[in-house]
Amino acid sequence: MRQHSLTLVFCALCCVFLTTGCWDMRELNTRALVISSAIDVSDNGLVVLTDQFANPSALGHNLEKPADRFFTMSETGKTVLQAAQVLQTRLPRYIFIGHRRNIFIGQATAEHGLQEILDEFTRAPDSRIRTDLSIVKGARGSDVLKIPSQVEKLPSIAALKSRTVVGGGQPGSTFVDFLMSASSKTSCPTLPLVEIQSRPDDYASEIGDEQLRFAGRAVFDKHLHMVGTINYMETVYRFWEVGSLTHQTLAVSIPKTDQYVSVYVNHLKSKLVPKLQNRHLTVSVYLSGDGRIGENNAKLDLMKEASRLQVQTALDNQIASDVSRLIRRVQNEYHTDIFRFDRACQMRYPLLFPRLSDAWPEIFSNATVHVYVDVHIKTVGEAGLPLHQHVEM
Repeated sequence: MRQHSLTLVFCALCCVFLTTGCWDMRELNTRALVISSAIDVSDNGLVVLTDQFANPSALGHNLEKPADRFFTMSETGKTVLQAAQVLQTRLPRYIFIGHRRNIFIGQATAEHGLQEILDEFTRAPDSRIRTDLSIVKGARGSDVLKIPSQVEKLPSIAALKSRTVVGGGQPGSTFVDFLMSASSKTSCPTLPLVEIQSRPDDYASEIGDEQLRFAGRAVFDKHLHMVGTINYMETVYRFWEVGSLTHQTLAVSIPKTDQYVSVYVNHLKSKLVPKLQNRHLTVSVYLSGDGRIGENNAKLDLMKEASRLQVQTALDNQIASDVSRLIRRVQNEYHTDIFRFDRACQMRYPLLFPRLSDAWPEIFSNATVHVYVDVHIKTVGEAGLPLHQHVEM
């Protein structure tokens, strides 16, 4: 019995000594927290890394100047990692990228190609896979990090939220989606496109003459070179087509008039039906949703079924025309499948599709696409005629 007790004690002591602790733990006050980064390429081909850090002295304080809540630092190097190492020599704290939310890339850098500069972000263990990548239209990525926000404490958070609230995709998804499309032999990736605008006459002038806005998506080829852009409304339709949009408000033009009706559309759904025949692709795109009249500036009594059907038909035709025009433009100008036609074909023709992957850019560019839209308007509000019609009466 005594020997058994000694054995238990010995095993317990061994467990205590063998238990590992956080020997390499670093306290928060020894870290420099990177909130956002920017990547550019200089004229001589060097990588310019700009990091935006949270100001430790500003944590927990409401500073009057938004710019005091953060600071930025830049360094150059032959690679991203070398630039980061040079930047580390200027800081008394360890650079920590685990909290980074955004990476901004200048348009010129994106057009030059992202194959080399993105490798570090996929290999670094501290780099978050749910980081957002954005392309800065007509400017450098570092220019975004210098723009303070009137609403958010950090500019990078403001850029992330502004893209999300207008239907520009879920936060933390762009890097994952980009890698998935880039690793495919047929799909081509896209990234959010942001633009710096001068707004000296509005509220932003109190903190600066520039503000950031979501401008659409940047389109890339299979070599990860930026080949073009699609604007905001084209991005909305593309998100609907790929099944990533939940709601949107659309202004419907009433035929043969200069009048509009605003319709809030939700419960959005999409379906792709591909058909391959002799290496020619035909895709039927079905878009559907529920509509609610939010604004009536037309001379229509929406309590009448004929008026509702008129708006519904105009809405369906307008969406079908816009989506068809977008797909044709991407086919003719960019030759990049950003609409996931390849995935629909792979699901329907699992044995045939692998033999077509090498020729997919040509197949996609020559594909015949039919768009069918069915948005059912369910509610029109409490008034039939618009307010201005009641006033006239």
